[in-house]
Amino acid sequence: MASKKLTTGDSLTGLLVDGTAGTPYVSALLTYDALAGVSLEVPYISEGVEQFSSVSQWARDMKPPSNLLFLSDRQSITLYGCRVTSTRETLFGNNISTVKITPREVVLKDRDGDHSDDLKVVELRSQLDGLAEWTRFGVIQSEVETGPDGLTKKLTVEVESKDPVTWKVGEVTFSLQSTWGSVKNDLGSEIHEGVNLHTTFDEPRSCSEHLVEQRKFISLLALIYGTAVSFRHHDVRDSRFRALKNAEGEFYTPFYELLSGETISDFEREVKPKQFERPLSKFSQLGKDGLARWFDSYDEWERVIQPVAGTLQRPLSYVEDHVVNACIGLEAAGQIIEHVVGEESTYRGKNPVLATYIYRCLATVGLKHDGIAISRIAMARGIAKIYNDTKHYDRFDYPPGEHSYVIGKLALLTARLLSLRLFGVESVTKSNREVTENLRQVREYMEMLGLLIDEKGKFADSADVSVSGASTEQF
Repeated sequence: MASKKLTTGDSLTGLLVDGTAGTPYVSALLTYDALAGVSLEVPYISEGVEQFSSVSQWARDMKPPSNLLFLSDRQSITLYGCRVTSTRETLFGNNISTVKITPREVVLKDRDGDHSDDLKVVELRSQLDGLAEWTRFGVIQSEVETGPDGLTKKLTVEVESKDPVTWKVGEVTFSLQSTWGSVKNDLGSEIHEGVNLHTTFDEPRSCSEHLVEQRKFISLLALIYGTAVSFRHHDVRDSRFRALKNAEGEFYTPFYELLSGETISDFEREVKPKQFERPLSKFSQLGKDGLARWFDSYDEWERVIQPVAGTLQRPLSYVEDHVVNACIGLEAAGQIIEHVVGEESTYRGKNPVLATYIYRCLATVGLKHDGIAISRIAMARGIAKIYNDTKHYDRFDYPPGEHSYVIGKLALLTARLLSLRLFGVESVTKSNREVTENLRQVREYMEMLGLLIDEKGKFADSADVSVSGASTEQF
């Protein structure tokens, strides 16, 4: 039975198998909704019919078998982590009731071995937003030959998969692998290039464990692009899903599509035009060794990475969200970073404070203050002040939206630049066009408002602020 892709809006009728010997198969309707994911509706007669006794018990106990097998004329589908999400019981008339079952995970293939075993796989493959744009593996190469008239005479296209980029962190092996496919139509062929993220363990692991590791890469891309990054597709590979034979007569274990309740809502998120055209860095600048260093540093820097990546993953978040989440990250980073020159000016007495931690971050990435604040110290105090005024309930009104917008931009940019330092490639944050453009926008906005951040960290009329001199920072 050939495995076919499920698409949103699909409805399939089939038979449901619970894996218990002697239990009759029952009919079911499988649907795939863009937001709710896959669900089963199982009709049954609640009283007096032995054929439906097991389904009736599921509905009464609100506990179906954890794993179910759905058989249709189109394909076999295994469902894992099943739970009852609703019931509709009818005791009169035709006495037909319905129980709705929602699985945690779905694989578009039947599986060998014990039916009741949890879903665990050796390898999970995923498609992510922005990954192909960031890696630029370039599996498609073309050569144009022109004639004497300057018009194209011949176009030669060569498509070749590139060697994977692989690194290991602890028990998990990460791999970036190029992929491509072609689609023929009446006018010719279209070739599509992509890159997938693979995670592999020596022993089978739950899909959730794979996704925990892959979300670290999602966070990385969110920081690099400064925008939300979503999963778009998953496949699993494991020896318990039946092997196939290739043209040479050799057996191999293929990938089969996975639908996970943890990521199903990602698939329908809209990608905006040019959303992934302006990364802070390119893969070619960082390389495999840089990625390995970033993942090695992840646990230590998780309290920096997660708040910042989290707010970037919410496209409709408020500027106050940017301020709070980014500054949570900066406060954590400032305690990891060691002493920097000049930080004593931010102390309260002899003790470092929030502005000190933020100053350490600003100094580490070398952010210019020109046109925004009169000094880096002032910028650090300004960020700390807006952060405190936003998060503390006894500060009365929220800071003006214009001030929060500026501080949110500066704090997010600083936190994103800090994340690049984890690659161990210092030159990545020098003469960076994306950074220069972000700062230009902030400067122009401050100029339009006629404001500068003064030495106390307050937004003041630029005409009343004495500028001590231009900064010498790198951006």
